Amino acid sequence: MKLVYEVWLDAGMRTDCIGDENLHLKKNDWAVIDFEHHKDYGRILTCRGELPEGVDEKSMPSINHRATLHDQSKAHENFIHNKRTQRQAVEIVDSHKLGITVVDTHMSFDRKKLTIKFTSPSRVDFRNLVRELARKLQVKGELRQIGVRDVAKMRGGIGSCGRSLCSTTWIHEFQSVNVRMAKDQGLSLNTNGISGQCGRLKCCLQFEHEGYMMIAKEMPLVGSRCFVKGGEGRVIDIQLLKESATVRLKQDGRIINVMRDELEENDSITAGGGCGTEGGDSCGNGGCGS
Repeated sequence: MKLVYEVWLDAGMRTDCIGDENLHLKKNDWAVIDFEHHKDYGRILTCRGELPEGVDEKSMPSINHRATLHDQSKAHENFIHNKRTQRQAVEIVDSHKLGITVVDTHMSFDRKKLTIKFTSPSRVDFRNLVRELARKLQVKGELRQIGVRDVAKMRGGIGSCGRSLCSTTWIHEFQSVNVRMAKDQGLSLNTNGISGQCGRLKCCLQFEHEGYMMIAKEMPLVGSRCFVKGGEGRVIDIQLLKESATVRLKQDGRIINVMRDELEENDSITAGGGCGTEGGDSCGNGGCGS
């Protein structure tokens, strides 16, 4: 039976490969991978399960065999060779003065292909550069332009939360992140507070957004009228993670902080945010006027 494995090559490069069940591969095993025109060396991250029906096996790389001690020794030699080749590649790239910066290089296991990852503020024509790299390094070269988020993913680091970057540890594909997500989560729009090490909006804004929205559906809207034990009041702020609301009381103007379940427990508070009128009729838009 054919299984699909996620394999880590290096420098943040991941790919799905087909492997035979009889190989008995498990997490962190090293293996030799067959691509269309070259071989590579990678570490098993996880088994995704059986190969789905209708998928063309030839369209995906396949696992040739579990790495032997000889393969591991060769991989170490390739690592040293790759660093030496990278220095040469950087010199050649700089000589063309295309305004690109080499971030990392990856040499295939059989040394037939060299992948160069670079950043550039704009699109560049590097056809002549590829030809010179192939001529001087005697290897097929591939230049791949990446973004600043990819650079952070490859180099890793510690985020403002004190943990390793999400992009390095578990995020495989970047999703769109926008300022609206920060607003919905009640965060300050200070650039330093919502930007990651790459200088772009933090990835966590995207995957945490759904959770914040689920909580927000059960909270009253800011500006809506509510009833608490101290009397009638108006919501002036909400704290989603604490599931609490800041209320200004109508009677004496005091400002108090109350938990969501301390608000009037009747139909005057509707799911989806908002409080009802004094008569207990809920508002269709989730909030009430003065």
